[in-house]
Amino acid sequence: MSLEEQLNRLHKSHKTKKRKINNGVAVYVKEYPFPLILGKYRLEEHFTLDKITKITLPQGRKLEAREILFFDTETTGLSSGTGTIPFLVGFGYFTDGGFVTKQFFLKSPSREYEMLSKINDLIEEFHCLASYNGRGFDSHILETRFILNRMGSKLTDMQHIDLLYPSRAFFRQYLGSASLQDIERGIFGYSRTDDIPGALIPYIYFDFLNNGNEDKINTVIEHNRYDILSLAFIIKMLDELMCDPAKSPHDLISLSTANYLKNKRMNNEAKSHFENLIKSTTNSTLQREAKKNLSMLLKKEDIQKASVLWEEEKDELYAIIELAKYHEHKTKKIDVALEITKRGLNKCNTMIELGDERLRGVYENLLKRERRLIRKLHGKSNA
Repeated sequence: MSLEEQLNRLHKSHKTKKRKINNGVAVYVKEYPFPLILGKYRLEEHFTLDKITKITLPQGRKLEAREILFFDTETTGLSSGTGTIPFLVGFGYFTDGGFVTKQFFLKSPSREYEMLSKINDLIEEFHCLASYNGRGFDSHILETRFILNRMGSKLTDMQHIDLLYPSRAFFRQYLGSASLQDIERGIFGYSRTDDIPGALIPYIYFDFLNNGNEDKINTVIEHNRYDILSLAFIIKMLDELMCDPAKSPHDLISLSTANYLKNKRMNNEAKSHFENLIKSTTNSTLQREAKKNLSMLLKKEDIQKASVLWEEEKDELYAIIELAKYHEHKTKKIDVALEITKRGLNKCNTMIELGDERLRGVYENLLKRERRLIRKLHGKSNA
């Protein structure tokens, strides 16, 4: 069952409005009362965003979902040059009672100024945008059109949460992709029915301009509306994943989330995610990776705790190297450090013999460490 059908079934009060403006710009408005449903995922009410705003916005403050204007465009091409026109610009925003989509469709290219004026009126009500690759494409297209039409707009000054980048970080390793519809299918368990391929959309618009074919253009409008609705679910899911490790639908997503937080220097949150994964996963490979990354975080603030993890993983080459450093520089147990270093040399040499030439440099560094430790040990003995 499509998202549209689910919402129609659950909410008979669903309202639809279509308004034509001088046969040049059509405005389509749809109101979706709570709860919103996308596959197995529900949005019961408006919500507050915490972690994702810390990463994506300069101030990093908590943000109410109602403060965000979601948007997506359909254009006459994939270039961001002056010849590309956004003929359908869709927006979505939360209200007290649900979610509203508002789409501006350019029925005649000569009425672009009129469409942009109405978009400007809507933008003025918000301070933050959310999109999927909007920073790289959609916002640039709109900015170009405002400039060409000699219009001012606050668009360039608005804060912008681009959901593409965290979505890639969280889901691509698990899904093999991070497209909007792959996330819908693989994360939310929702598959669109009779959706139009994005590559055909410009041709459908040109066909509409030449032949007035409204049936096909309606499928483009529906496609755009689904994209906007998906953004609302994705932003909530991403923020939940960062806040609560238990919300993750798969261990690989848990690891990806933890690594993303670590790379963004949200170390406390990253540690929580790594620790949860270590305890909960039955996948030994993912557990080892989580222990490795957690130990590298702990190394900077509590090296003794990190050494416990290295001892648990003492057959791994990285752990051998870290334990040798730890005992040489922290515990000052030179004999223990030397013994561990020799074990690392043997392991490294075996792996090189099996064809892993990438370890040549590691092997040479271990040899230098062994010679230094022997000198230290002899000096200590002579003393």
